[in-house]
Amino acid sequence: ADRGGSSPAGAACYAERADRAAASARRLGARSRRVANLRGLAFVVFLAALLAFLFGEGGLAALVGAGAGLGVFAWLVVLHARVLAQEDDALRRARVNRDALARVTGRWRDLPEDGARFLDPAHPYAVDLDVFGKGSLFQLLLPYGTPFGRRTLAQWLLEGASREEILRRQEAVRELAPQ
Repeated sequence: ADRGGSSPAGAACYAERADRAAASARRLGARSRRVANLRGLAFVVFLAALLAFLFGEGGLAALVGAGAGLGVFAWLVVLHARVLAQEDDALRRARVNRDALARVTGRWRDLPEDGARFLDPAHPYAVDLDVFGKGSLFQLLLPYGTPFGRRTLAQWLLEGASREEILRRQEAVRELAPQ
């Protein structure tokens, strides 16, 4: 089965993955808003019960209500953090697959990350060979990554590597390729 290569089936695979991840992000965003509203409600219950207890209106029942409100609020804070993390992950998966789709369909020049900030005009070949900027090698090669990964790729493109280092990198690529 095609795992997202440059074939039309690969492009369709990336498009389907991006759509699926975006739909998941939308569902998680709606869930996040519901949990946020419930958090607010739980805090209002806590605050109202606490005030009722402090001003002598509710006695022990108000204290129990305040404790319950606080407990529910704390549980919802933890739940909300998990939902937000899942939503962020889904958004990241959607972006990775949209970027991959742009690469396999020849639209990689439209991707926002072009590495222009790494360009050193005094570098002996970076300007002539379009290593950074719109339509650059950096833009073609860079999958969605971390700031560390972007800096590392930029460094690799700007500096030569020893034969041994090149062989180690090629071996790492062969090992990771099936994944």
